Amino acid sequence: MRHLRLLILLSFLPATAFPQQMIYSAGAEEEFAAGLTFYSEGEFDSAAVIFHRLGIGAAHHRQSAALVMAAKSYLQRGDFAHSALEVDRFRSLFPSSRFTADAFFTRAAAKAAAGLVLSAVADCDSLFRFSPPPALRSAADSLAWFLGSRKEVVASADSLLNALRGVNLRSIIALRASEVLMKDGEITRARRAMEHARAAELPKWLAAEHSSTAAELSGAHVCTVGVLLPFSSVDRFTIGAAREILEGARVAVELLREPGGTFVHFEIKDTRRDPDRALRELRSLAGDPDVLFALGPMYSDQALGFGAAHLGLPLLSPTANEAGIVHGGGDVFLMNPDDSVKVAAIAQFAAKVMHDSLIAVVLPSVGSQRLAVRAMRRATAFEKSLAEARGRVTSTQRFDPSSGDLSSILKPLRVALRAKKVQAVYAPLEGREEIEVLLSQLAYFDVKTQLYGSDEWNDISALLLQKGYSSGVVFPTDTYPRDSTELTQVRGLYESKTHRAFSRFVLYGYDAMKVGLSVLKASGGVRKEFARALRTLPPVKGVHNDIFFGGTQVNQAVPVLQFTGRDVIRRGTWIVGRSDGTEAWR
Repeated sequence: MRHLRLLILLSFLPATAFPQQMIYSAGAEEEFAAGLTFYSEGEFDSAAVIFHRLGIGAAHHRQSAALVMAAKSYLQRGDFAHSALEVDRFRSLFPSSRFTADAFFTRAAAKAAAGLVLSAVADCDSLFRFSPPPALRSAADSLAWFLGSRKEVVASADSLLNALRGVNLRSIIALRASEVLMKDGEITRARRAMEHARAAELPKWLAAEHSSTAAELSGAHVCTVGVLLPFSSVDRFTIGAAREILEGARVAVELLREPGGTFVHFEIKDTRRDPDRALRELRSLAGDPDVLFALGPMYSDQALGFGAAHLGLPLLSPTANEAGIVHGGGDVFLMNPDDSVKVAAIAQFAAKVMHDSLIAVVLPSVGSQRLAVRAMRRATAFEKSLAEARGRVTSTQRFDPSSGDLSSILKPLRVALRAKKVQAVYAPLEGREEIEVLLSQLAYFDVKTQLYGSDEWNDISALLLQKGYSSGVVFPTDTYPRDSTELTQVRGLYESKTHRAFSRFVLYGYDAMKVGLSVLKASGGVRKEFARALRTLPPVKGVHNDIFFGGTQVNQAVPVLQFTGRDVIRRGTWIVGRSDGTEAWR
């Protein structure tokens, strides 16, 4: 809309201030001047009211100009239908006028904004029959450039450009459409569109654009990337997240592709979150030799099924993070650290900052079977990782979150802390209720100690309730965007392309595609080499998190957070498996 508004302002010509040869009306002259003042000050509602009234009243010397200005005012306020109606009224009353070309352009802009591309092109072409001044011709060129990027034009570029033979703006639309197709990796179609973009028919400001686009197309190389995400037949949140992941990947291609580099074509498959359909689509992509790798799936259960299929197509899952997905081998690479990696990161971090690393484990004893099993798995993994880092778990205690009395656990713990037989507590809890129970009991028994937790501790409101006892707690996460120039660029490009609110799922797609692009050169376009290069990929500085596989198929980089008593801060990114866990590449 901002781009359109610029074009519309360009089209406001001084010609609208000159009188048509008609009955002079001093009142109409005064009202017309007031309307121009409102328009120039951005008060388009008021301007529209005045110009509309002047246009439908008795004939006077300002009537034709008023109708055109009414159309412009409605257009500026986003009322495209009324804008076009004002132009239609003008054309019926004034078949021949010095403002006719401007009227056609205004209606073209309104139809373009409303998505009526063919009608907009027809009106743009019509204005050239009325000897438009240079400024209006330039505005029409700019509108044609805008139209060439519309989805409707790009989707039907092959047939549309043939239908536009003889249209003045055809070459501009063809050039713009070819650029959009090229960015989407549709090189064959981009070349066909470029055949309609004749350099001699383009304005001077597009001459360099034509040369550079033609040069890029002549030597363009394409990589096909599969997309396996649920775009339909599921809840709105899931569909929205899938679209944002795809748009994030497209933003990565646009921002990170080097001049002369490989273009990317996305082969999109809708899994609908149906396991059977998802596997069929996966097999379809795996059977296409042009597909180097694929983005997806979103969910851990599908990632398990995809990995078990062993089809040889590397899959970069932007969001799946359940432990065990890659244990059976397969082709799935997790962009986010899974639960076992996050537990190992906290254990290694604790061993690094504490000399003796004597830690007690406290975890819930009841809940769903799945959560109870995960809690025990976390406790076991923590003990193992701590031992490997030369620390020791002194005891493992379980508590009932529904109980208001944890004295049997916390009284002995307080004694052990005072005797320095325990230095800290690791509490892999499952949510807010358990966190509040443990913190309130720590406060009641006045047990102050260093706490380490699972990523469920990232709940600022729960931590603030007992900040005297939760202050200092350290826990992992899989997403912690940092303010950076890259984040600003990603957000800006995404919002300008989609006009939708920005979310973390855009970053998931962006970082996954950034990793894919990083591996592209090293793989030489060979699938097996792509998977090998992923495992040995040097650390990639992502936006939502850093990514480093270190010979595995799971991201080993874990952001470590700490609650200060007032807010949550990032302590650093811990690299599981490195001797010191440092962020060596920063």
